[in-house]
Amino acid sequence: MPDKLEQQWLDTQEHWDRNVDKLYAQLEKIENSKKTITDDIRNFMGSFLTGQLTSKRSLIKELDQLSEVKLHSLSPSHREEQIAKIEEVAKNVLNRATRLTKEQDKAVQQLQWKNKQATLNNKVQLAMKEKQKAEQAVSDNEVEFNKEKKEQTSLLIDGWLDFLDKALLADQEELIDLNCDDIIKWVNIQNNKQNSAKNKIINNEDIKNDDLKSIRRLVSNYQQKLSFISKENKKLNDASVNAKAHLERTERDIDKHGVFSAKERDTQSAFDKLLGIDKSENANMQFDLPKEDPPQVGKLFSKGQQRYLLIKYQKELEQGKMDCKRLNAKLVIAKDELNG
Repeated sequence: MPDKLEQQWLDTQEHWDRNVDKLYAQLEKIENSKKTITDDIRNFMGSFLTGQLTSKRSLIKELDQLSEVKLHSLSPSHREEQIAKIEEVAKNVLNRATRLTKEQDKAVQQLQWKNKQATLNNKVQLAMKEKQKAEQAVSDNEVEFNKEKKEQTSLLIDGWLDFLDKALLADQEELIDLNCDDIIKWVNIQNNKQNSAKNKIINNEDIKNDDLKSIRRLVSNYQQKLSFISKENKKLNDASVNAKAHLERTERDIDKHGVFSAKERDTQSAFDKLLGIDKSENANMQFDLPKEDPPQVGKLFSKGQQRYLLIKYQKELEQGKMDCKRLNAKLVIAKDELNG
C-alpha cells in the first residue's frame, strides 16, 4: 500500500493549492467591492484607486507563480522560500483590504465634512440675507417714522393754532409758539385742572369743552400714531439685532468646522464584511510539512514497518538508492521495466 508519506505530501499540496485559491478569491472580492463604491465617495479616492491597479497586477502575477508550485518537487531551501512568499502575498492581500476599508472610511468622512460645510455655508448666506433684510426694514421704517412724525406734528400744530384762534386765551401770544411736547404738557395741565374742584384757567376764563375736546383728540391721535411707529421700530430693531447675532453664530460654526482631518475609526466590521475572514488566518499561514522529503524518483510503498521504493527506469537507479538510504526503504525494480 502507498506509504503515508505520499499522502502527507498530497495533503500538503492540497493545502497549498487551497490557500492560493483563497487568496485569488479574496483579491477578487476586494476588486468587486470597489464596484459598489458610489461616485461621490470615489471622487475622494482617485489617486488611491489608481495606485491599486498597479499593485493588483503585481499580486496576480505572484499568485500565478505560486499556483504552479509543487512543494514535493522543491528542495527544502526553495520550499521555505515559496512558503515565505505565499505568506508575504497573504499579508499584502490583507493590507490591501485594510487600506481599502480605511481609505473608503476616510472618503466617507470627507464627503460628510464637505456636505456639512456646504450646509453651513448655505446657513451663512441665508443669515447674511436675513441680516440685510432686517437692516433694510429698520432703515425703511425710520424713513416712514420721520415722515409720519412730520405729518402728525403738522396736524397737531395746525390744530393747536385753530384751537387758540377759538379759545382767545389771555396768554395766547405765549402759547402760539409751543412745540408738540409743550402742547401735550399744556393739555395735561388742563386735564388736571378739570379734575380739581375749580376748573378755571389763566385769567379766570373758562375754555369751552368742545374746543378742549378737539385739542385732546389731536394730542391723543398724535401720541397713538407715534407710539405705534415707535413700537414697530423697536420690533424691527430687535429683529435686526437677532439677525446679526444669528449670522455671528453661523460664522462661528464655520470656523469651528475648520479644515478636513480624517479621524481614525474602527473599520474592523467593514473589513470582516469585505473578506469574511479572521485577519490572523492570513497573517500566519500554517504549513505543517512532513518531516521527511518524498523520494525524488519512483513510488514509495510500505508493508507493516517496512518501506519499499519502486522504480521503473534505469536512469532512476542511482537516485533511487540514495532515496532508499535516506528513507530507510528497500529498492524494488519493476519486472521487465528497467530498460531506459
